[in-house]
Amino acid sequence: MKTRSRKGISLFVTLVMILTVFVVIHPTTATVGPHDAEMTVDKKVWNENAWADYREASIGDTVQFNISIKNTGNNDNMWLHHIVVNDTLPLGLSYVINSSVLIYPDGSSSSREPDIIGSNYLLWDFSPYDLYIGNNSTAYILFNASVTDYGELNNSVLVNASWCNYKDVSGKAWAIVNVPQPPSPPLIFEKQVWNGTEWSDVLDGVHLGKNVQFQLTITYVGVDDIDLMKCAIVEDYLPTCCLEYVNDSEEFIYPDETLFEDPEIIVSDGNVIFDWTDKLFNLYAGQTIIITFNATVVNYCYDWVDNCAVVHLWSCPDPDEDECCHYLTEEDCVSVNCTPPPTTFDKFVKDGDSWVEEINTSVGSTLRFRLELTYYGNDDLENIRFYDELPCILEYADNLASNVENITDYVEVSN
Repeated sequence: MKTRSRKGISLFVTLVMILTVFVVIHPTTATVGPHDAEMTVDKKVWNENAWADYREASIGDTVQFNISIKNTGNNDNMWLHHIVVNDTLPLGLSYVINSSVLIYPDGSSSSREPDIIGSNYLLWDFSPYDLYIGNNSTAYILFNASVTDYGELNNSVLVNASWCNYKDVSGKAWAIVNVPQPPSPPLIFEKQVWNGTEWSDVLDGVHLGKNVQFQLTITYVGVDDIDLMKCAIVEDYLPTCCLEYVNDSEEFIYPDETLFEDPEIIVSDGNVIFDWTDKLFNLYAGQTIIITFNATVVNYCYDWVDNCAVVHLWSCPDPDEDECCHYLTEEDCVSVNCTPPPTTFDKFVKDGDSWVEEINTSVGSTLRFRLELTYYGNDDLENIRFYDELPCILEYADNLASNVENITDYVEVSN
């Protein structure tokens, strides 16, 4: 029995020694549990007064975000490092290049541009010695984004880090930028000009005697529970230095032809009026009328000119007799370059059925040349002279032809 007791005592002492050695070799792992590894991530947006979770903005604004990363563990010897910040910008926000700043826990700062992946993914990957955060200390990332679209734009950030090589930690946060849609205008009016390819706000160049086509689009959206407009006048102010209205060129596209009559058209000194005051007119909310017409280029203004139009709508046939009549008006313009195109002069040689600038030939062949002058000015050209100097290998064949009468009186040909 005594022998057994000694063995038991010996075994107990041995276990105590082993445990003692274990504690001496691993002092931190024995005293630190997983609940000590903590990191807090927050995301704020500047609302012009303070950092907040939410702000309203408009398209074109620049907003500033603040990502904070705090070590909230309870051990002074445990650091956050290997910090990776992933920020996802929603559609409607665009990162402003060179706007990112890193603020270290000691308050110092430096410019730190993220890697930009795609169009909306920002990545900051900090090495262990580049950024580490001690207990109860915080680092910040500030950056700007421009607002490009409407909606509730949720900007999220995910931060991953290592807590002193003991535990991987992560945190996520959000900040919201709300860009409200502007209220729809009760009346939408647009004037456009055909540029040869599509309807546009600009026509860059016209030719004397040619027609220019315009389009007026009237959309009544609705206002104050008034779903019907009963009268309209449209005035178009053509620039008299350049354009003249072409009678009977107008066309009207109605949402329901049974509810409309064509307007009276009054043309005076470049002012074109489409008048529905004594005509059937019933334009309901959400409906559109389209007017197209032509104008002839009668002169050159030697400048860009604005061609504007105005629409007036009433909710009753006669606004002077009804105090409750609702009235709307809108204006829109196009810009037309009424400068004459430049004068051009070209020489060509005939190759088969085509006029070209270069040809291969042989001795004895007869070549046909063409001299082409294109002029667009207001004043007639007089006493036009063409001077053509043939090289020594060519001889004039005396076979002149022209689309201008008496051209031979003004031609000089040199061999």
